[in-house]
Amino acid sequence: MSDMPRRRRSTTVMITSHARQRWRERGGAGELTAARVRRHLLGMLPSGAEVRDMAIEVSLGDGLVAVCVPELDGYWSVVTVERKREECSA
Repeated sequence: MSDMPRRRRSTTVMITSHARQRWRERGGAGELTAARVRRHLLGMLPSGAEVRDMAIEVSLGDGLVAVCVPELDGYWSVVTVERKREECSA
């Protein structure tokens, strides 16, 4: 058994054309890139990201979230970009 640290497997993120369109419509700053979403997604997963309807909302700043779903081939798809929902306090 080797003493070398395990290499972390790369996480592939694909962005749909619909998500890119919503990013522009909702005023996202700069370009929506897979690297940007991947960085935020990988930061969320170890801490136990909340899954809602088989999707994870990844915060991208400026009040926007990328709605990401896992695909059968092992990658993540960004299916749309939405405004962050306001939390209800009861």
